[in-house]
Amino acid sequence: KQQHDAQTRLQGALTTALNRVHANYRTAVPHSFKGELQILLPLCILRPSTPDLVLTISRIDLKPPVPGQFTYAARTILTLEMAYQNARLV
Repeated sequence: KQQHDAQTRLQGALTTALNRVHANYRTAVPHSFKGELQILLPLCILRPSTPDLVLTISRIDLKPPVPGQFTYAARTILTLEMAYQNARLV
């Protein structure tokens, strides 16, 4: 039950974050990690308007490369402190 609740909250937070980015692209914050530009997507899990964690999104080129086509991958979740520290580097 707890795992299902956590999955439901995370999925809801992700859906809400994506809707916010569609409404205002500035919600997604640029972030630099090892010379790679990523996007930080704030996730509000416990309270609807206060970010608790940040999801890092990277652009992935297709293989074999197709001009103008790519996808995105989310691989890491950061604390707010970690995100603020790295976002200032851009």
